Amino acid sequence: MDERSSNGAAVGRHKRKRRKVAASTRPTIFIDYEACSSHNSDVPNGISNEHILDLPSRVLPLITKAEELEQAGRVRIMRCKRPASEEEILRCATPAYIRYANTRIQSKHTPYLDYDETTLANSDSLNWAYRAAGATIDAARAVHDSNEPKSRGFVLVRPPGHHNSCSSNLEELFEVTDVANHVWGCNGGCLVNNIACAVRALQAENRSNCMRICIVDLDAHFGDGTAIQFFGEDDVFTVSIHQNQTNLFPFLTGSVEENSNNSLLNIPLNEASGDRQVMLALEKARLVQKIRAFEPEMMFVAFGFDALESDKSSRLEFTPKLYGQLIRMLLPLCDKLLCVLEGGYSSSSVDAFEEVMEALSEG
Repeated sequence: MDERSSNGAAVGRHKRKRRKVAASTRPTIFIDYEACSSHNSDVPNGISNEHILDLPSRVLPLITKAEELEQAGRVRIMRCKRPASEEEILRCATPAYIRYANTRIQSKHTPYLDYDETTLANSDSLNWAYRAAGATIDAARAVHDSNEPKSRGFVLVRPPGHHNSCSSNLEELFEVTDVANHVWGCNGGCLVNNIACAVRALQAENRSNCMRICIVDLDAHFGDGTAIQFFGEDDVFTVSIHQNQTNLFPFLTGSVEENSNNSLLNIPLNEASGDRQVMLALEKARLVQKIRAFEPEMMFVAFGFDALESDKSSRLEFTPKLYGQLIRMLLPLCDKLLCVLEGGYSSSSVDAFEEVMEALSEG
């Protein structure tokens, strides 16, 4: 972080600490401390930490910031430690995939689940993945069932989930019959799709007569796993705003042409897109109008802070302030909104996270 932004952030924190947040607009941050500190904490010998982006050192500063915000009375923290049940996991991951993952982990021939060598897996990895899914499911239930007029939350968990597409949809839509092909559906460090598990849990529990759910993916990379999980479903509207990388993903690619039943909206961005270009792209895609017309009862926002200019895992140039602006754009469209952490690997993620929490706290 440069000196100017560091000083600016300090001034911002000083001003915001004096701001009193009404209890009814105080968002809840759901954290699984153990999973965040343990996932990928034991990288095998011979693998450089620079090759594994999803290390505890990347997410723990966000937890420190969350605790500061709680002490200032601006948020509430809910501690999570429940693993998702096998039934909850199998709504979004086929038995064949779970068998594949367990076999791959036990074989010890490779520390990765995927061909791209981005999803590190050891004997504890599925445990932390089940914990991340469990926290997201419980957070979704809490936000959806809240009696507060506006219920908002943020889930801090590891590992991430939005690239995992190992569902029956993957097998049926793309004829993935060979179990080994699941290596293409669990890339990007994503062992289980956390948001998909939460959506399926809400649907399975019949928590309303008409469960219309919108998922907005703000990670720098196409949320291909989530798009595949819900491809063609009438009651789930999936949006992905991402750097245009159509040659990166093996099934859906993230192009604007991909749609089914108006259930998927892809908004690919050119390299070096900054705040202004992003807002123009969203206006051109009529994002707000389309979500409003869908009338979601619940909204999930997959947050990847890897689109920040300081994050070298993408070539986008978002500022921390843009993340707050995007939340303010979405808040009027749904009273129940849950953010879930995906990517984000630079120190500026803390500033972006604080901007998001500030926006979620507004009435």
